[in-house]
Amino acid sequence: MHSENIAAYIGLDVHKETLAVAIAAPERLGEVRYYGTINNEAQAVRRLFQKLQGLYGNILSCYEAGPCGFGLYHQLTAMNIKCQVIAPSRIPKSPTDR
Repeated sequence: MHSENIAAYIGLDVHKETLAVAIAAPERLGEVRYYGTINNEAQAVRRLFQKLQGLYGNILSCYEAGPCGFGLYHQLTAMNIKCQVIAPSRIPKSPTDR
């Protein structure tokens, strides 16, 4: 992980029209919780991440690389939000995953 003082980790499930958002933050002892779904539109993304930065400060976001491309990555990094795009082949799977 990052050695910078990350206050919260934001996981995104990116779809053409929506983003599902999950957060792992200290107040839940790192437990991942579903935050909600927003429209996959620049203004909605900006509002959400401004709110999350206000709540947590330094955040790290990530999402799985896919057909939606890197537009979201570019938007978040332009807002000074750390973002990683993860290759699906690099995501660990348990033997029971299908």
